[in-house]
Amino acid sequence: MPWWKRFRSTKATLPAATTASAVCAIALAAIWFGGGSDQREAERFGSTLANTLAKTTAGDLLDNQRINLAVIANHVSSIDEIDGVTFFDNANNVIAMSGSQDGTSRFTATASIDDTITGYVSLHLNTQAFQPPKPWIRWLASLATVIAAPWLTVLLMQLSARGNRSLPIVSVQQEDSGATPSYCLVINLINQLALSKPEREQAVADAVNMGREVCAVYPGFAMPLNSQGACLVLNQRSISGLQALYATFLLQELLLEYETLGQFRCYLRTAVCPGDPSEMHALDAAQIDGLANVDADLTLAALARKNTALISNEVYINLNDIEKSWAQYFDHPILPDVAHGQTLYSVTALPERDAHLVTEQAEVILGFS
Repeated sequence: MPWWKRFRSTKATLPAATTASAVCAIALAAIWFGGGSDQREAERFGSTLANTLAKTTAGDLLDNQRINLAVIANHVSSIDEIDGVTFFDNANNVIAMSGSQDGTSRFTATASIDDTITGYVSLHLNTQAFQPPKPWIRWLASLATVIAAPWLTVLLMQLSARGNRSLPIVSVQQEDSGATPSYCLVINLINQLALSKPEREQAVADAVNMGREVCAVYPGFAMPLNSQGACLVLNQRSISGLQALYATFLLQELLLEYETLGQFRCYLRTAVCPGDPSEMHALDAAQIDGLANVDADLTLAALARKNTALISNEVYINLNDIEKSWAQYFDHPILPDVAHGQTLYSVTALPERDAHLVTEQAEVILGFS
């Protein structure tokens, strides 16, 4: 072959060789240098988990829930990356502990509610769990890259020479609807007919104002229901069924102590809010999936007795066995008309310890109001 033909053939292969080398270099760099620092990842994991535990158990630490905290500690310490977990109260006394506490990699976070420290969480990590994988995996991946790079390059160049003849791929992005499972506390102004219009409006405003105070403790949103009452929408992802009960009794205690002409009854049910209610600035009952028939919910609230909580079956299911024992099956002659097929329960009072907690919360709120 004449030398000029050999030169032209060699010149034509240069782009392919360059592309193959670039693809191979990028892939090898990703294989060998793509992983982050193991120590940095362990620190990020430990710090994040400690802070998450502190936030989610702040209420249990405040209430000194030793059994709940022990269950959580056992569950967390069963994770391969965790050696041990310890919960302390705000006086640094151990409340619950699980696993080994001898690890050198320790992370501590402070649990608080409304700037009030309720306790501390301490984690000990198993540093062995963060060791990098065996090098032979990377060697196999490198070998596969070296073998596949030339073939991939040829395929790419052939497609480039032919032009893009493939059908376009339409990517359909699913929008996050933001739907948030929530607890809805429907509040009926039971004596509305005995009040003048200005007095009704003021009573509803009082209920909304006290509802906002409750939402400062249990994240949610308070809104009026025309002149008939009000509604508290509480984020079900942030609070438990027990805390929703606390919020129901807390609101009634606040309204009882507050100087208002209104008399109120409460019905607690579940619904779906279009977003996180604690982050919303405006909300209407028509936007909440499950509150389409507000009049029926207000009627059910009117059936509740003073200083009690009438709850739906969905709320009852979210309670544990001990908490369910506080509720009694509720029956009324008009239930088949306003709540056909529904099962309702009534919680007439909280146990002494829980009632004391609600009273303390009310005293703090009224002290600042």
